[in-house]
Amino acid sequence: MASKENDYNLKIADFGLASFITKGEFLFLRCGSPGYVAPELLEDKGYYSKADIFSAGIILYVMLTGRPAFPGSNIHEILLKNKKGEVQFPPKYWDKISPDAKDLVIKMLHKDPR
Repeated sequence: MASKENDYNLKIADFGLASFITKGEFLFLRCGSPGYVAPELLEDKGYYSKADIFSAGIILYVMLTGRPAFPGSNIHEILLKNKKGEVQFPPKYWDKISPDAKDLVIKMLHKDPR
């Protein structure tokens, strides 16, 4: 049960834009929060469901470090970094994270969804 004393129950849900797709079908709806969307969504070339892996990787990055993967002072700056997909791993935050956890995040945030 969720409470102020128990912050271990994590629930991620937002199915307002969920879609059924067939294998190999591209999606084109540009949606998502700045800093969390996969770079291919910001390129308007179509994307696969694998874009969700990138977003989950961003959530994991934030959970592990308490910091955004694409810091910025405004939405334009955040989206520009987000589109480039160049995630930084500052030692200040990542030195205490296990190599396996960091490796998982790196793989989830690979810019090429293939």
